[in-house]
Amino acid sequence: MNCQLFKLVALIMITCSQQVMAQRYYADRHKGHRLFTWVGIGYSRLDLHLNDISTLGYAGGSLGVGYGYSFGERWSINAGVEYAQLSSSVKPFNFAMEVEMLDTEEMPFVMRYDFSRYRERQHAHYINVLPLSVEYARGKFYCAAGAKAGLLLSATAVTTASYMETAGKYPQYIGNFKEMPEHFFTKNYNLQAKNRVRFGVNLMASAEVGMNIARSAPKRDPLRVALFCDYGLSNIRQSSGKARITINEANPAIVSLNDLAGSEPLRIASLLVGLKLTVFFKSPATKRIYPCFCDH
Repeated sequence: MNCQLFKLVALIMITCSQQVMAQRYYADRHKGHRLFTWVGIGYSRLDLHLNDISTLGYAGGSLGVGYGYSFGERWSINAGVEYAQLSSSVKPFNFAMEVEMLDTEEMPFVMRYDFSRYRERQHAHYINVLPLSVEYARGKFYCAAGAKAGLLLSATAVTTASYMETAGKYPQYIGNFKEMPEHFFTKNYNLQAKNRVRFGVNLMASAEVGMNIARSAPKRDPLRVALFCDYGLSNIRQSSGKARITINEANPAIVSLNDLAGSEPLRIASLLVGLKLTVFFKSPATKRIYPCFCDH
C-alpha cells in the first residue's frame, strides 16, 4: 500500500513539474522579441504574357533575416529583409518577320527573317525590403500572410536561336530568293545574345503555412519548415522600346537579338513558390523563444 502511494505521489509530482516547466517555456516562447533567418528554394517564373508564347518556370529562391514580436500564445508580427532570385524561360518557338528594304541597286524588296527554336531565359535578382507578415500559431502549426516590396539589383536575358534564314521577295518576281550570300540571303547558325533587362519595383503578396519541427528543449533553437508563395501583384515591365531584333544596316544578314522581356510584353508578373526553412535565435533583449508543443 505504501509503495503504491509513493508511486502515485511521485507521478503527481512529475506531472506537476512538467506543467510548471511547460508554462515557463510557454512564457518565454510566446511573449517578446525574436530573431530568425530563413532560406527558401523552389519554382519561380516571370510570366511575360505574350500571345502564343509559353512562359516556363525555373529554379528560384530566397535568403533573409528577420525580427518578430509575439503578442501572446497565438499572434505574432514579423519583418525583415531578404535577397531573392527569380528565373524563367520561354519555350522554344519559331517565328518570322519581314522588313522593307532597298537592295544595292536601290530596288525595293522585302527581307524575310525566319528563326528556328528561338528562346529566352531571364534571371532577376531582387532585394525585398520590409517583408511584413502577420502570423497565427496553434500548437506545432502556424500560418502567415503579408506583403513585400522588391527592389531590382540586376536582371539579364539570354536569347538564343538555332538558326536564322534570310530571304528576299521582290514585287516584280514570283517566289523568294534564297541561298544568295552576295545579296545577304543566307543562313546563320547558333545565334546568341545576353542583354541587361530593366524591371520595376515588384510588389508581392506573401503567404506560408508550416510547422515547428524542433522539440522544446532548453538548449535547442527552434526550427520550422513551411510551404510558401510570393505572388507578384505589380507589373514589373519597363520596355526598352526595341524590336525583337536589331538589323545591321551595312549587312542585313547580321542581326542582334534583343530581349523579349524588355521589348514586347504588355505585362510581366512574378511568382515564387517552394519550401522554406526558418531557424530562430536567442534575442539580445529576451530569453529564447521555443515552440509550444504542450496541451493547455
